[in-house]
Amino acid sequence: MIIAYEGADITPLVSVSKCVYDAREEGRVPQLVIEFSDGKGVVDSWNPQRGECVSVTGDGAPETGKMFVSSCEPKAGGYIVRADALPIPDTRASRLWRNTTFYVVAAQIASKLGCGISVHGASDMAFAYVRQDDERALPVLARLCAFTGCTFDVYDGTVHLCSRSWAESQDSAGTLEVLARSGYSYRRRQIYTACSIQQPGIHGYRDSFAASSGSAGHTLSISLESSIGFPGSSELQRACSGVLACVNARAEGGNAKIDGLTPYTPGTVCMVECAQSSSVSGPAIITRVRNDYANNKSKAWWRLLQ
Repeated sequence: MIIAYEGADITPLVSVSKCVYDAREEGRVPQLVIEFSDGKGVVDSWNPQRGECVSVTGDGAPETGKMFVSSCEPKAGGYIVRADALPIPDTRASRLWRNTTFYVVAAQIASKLGCGISVHGASDMAFAYVRQDDERALPVLARLCAFTGCTFDVYDGTVHLCSRSWAESQDSAGTLEVLARSGYSYRRRQIYTACSIQQPGIHGYRDSFAASSGSAGHTLSISLESSIGFPGSSELQRACSGVLACVNARAEGGNAKIDGLTPYTPGTVCMVECAQSSSVSGPAIITRVRNDYANNKSKAWWRLLQ
């Protein structure tokens, strides 16, 4: 494990008791918590501040990328450092976009948070209006991603927008072995086969979309609130497909404890192999990882690809 603080390797200078990195596919900003003793007073002499950069690399695990300190609290001769992937904190605000598009709103939100933006297979979509009403910006982006059939994550100062179909079409990065002692589990809920979205004066219904399984005619019905409006039926129909993909993706998933550090990041396609249960094995996409660098352990969450 190597911990770099403001570009300097501090690993030999401190005694680390906790170092946990947690990242998810579903648009939640990665979090990093480091707890260490600073008996030599090296870090204390730097007067660590909010917004400074910290990153972690570990044997077999992907690099965390730049993480930005959100708090640095002195504790018993050391520090508890908490950091996330946003250069600028996401604070509450109110804003209204009219006659706009997904790309425009996403780029402006990324810029507000001090990030660049990168698009992977995500199509643009038109909106009559998008309202941010005394709330943080990322929940607004998460809603737009649900309608466009995307996920987003933040890594190394960049917001990455990825369509679910693009992510799932990537080549397998390797194998995730799940052992009996890992305490694995997998859940499945009923999925939807169609989606209906209503807004005042416009009704869009995607009745031709068929999910891979489930009872025919099981429809998800949504009534739009005042936070988002679509300019016409064609965009509503696209939104129905996006919401359907988003909701059905959340209908199943598994997790397991892993010996060693997880080698994959959320959004990575891999092969899950569990000798004790074929029902949790197969091509999958990683949805969350939590790497415990100090103890060389991790936990992985995945969703099987149909």
